Amino acid sequence: MKEYPAIRPWSTPRNRAKSNWPLAQRHAILTDIAVTAAAASEPDDGQPMKFKIASADYSQDGYSVANAIDDDPKSGWGIYPQVTQPHAAVFELAEPIHNEAAWC
Repeated sequence: MKEYPAIRPWSTPRNRAKSNWPLAQRHAILTDIAVTAAAASEPDDGQPMKFKIASADYSQDGYSVANAIDDDPKSGWGIYPQVTQPHAAVFELAEPIHNEAAWC
């Protein structure tokens, strides 16, 4: 059985040469990330998973990655002004997801 103790989303910047948007408009905030786990045989019986900690390679001032799991819809994780660079975060689950399949 495979065990998944965390999830890891990342941002992939658009090609700067192809973008007509000024840097100041390339801003996004990740808020209230949520994960639901369910058995493949009972996909409608999913249980929400809780997070214990979050970490990231970069966080915007005032927009720490921990804000993405604080249950406050007015806060979140930001990466401005480094929006033209790839970034990643790791959200560790309070309890790992167990999956008998080869993928999750």
